[in-house]
Amino acid sequence: MQQRNGHTKGGTPGAARFAEEDQAMTNTMWRCVQWRAGQILNKVFFNSKSEAEKFCAQMHRAEPDIFWRMEPVEARLVWN
Repeated sequence: MQQRNGHTKGGTPGAARFAEEDQAMTNTMWRCVQWRAGQILNKVFFNSKSEAEKFCAQMHRAEPDIFWRMEPVEARLVWN
């Protein structure tokens, strides 16, 4: 289980994340954009679609009146 600081309970940074996700690196990132009253309030980027879907579902449960849109983005447009 990975803690917030990126370290697992065993003390190895990021090991849990790689153990859970056996996915190859792609050129696509997933952006979740928070909208309220027609304005963008927040943007969050994820490496996989499943991470983005989990995040959007959690945020919808926490704040059902705020809309989150999930969309694929080419990584080259995010990181120069």
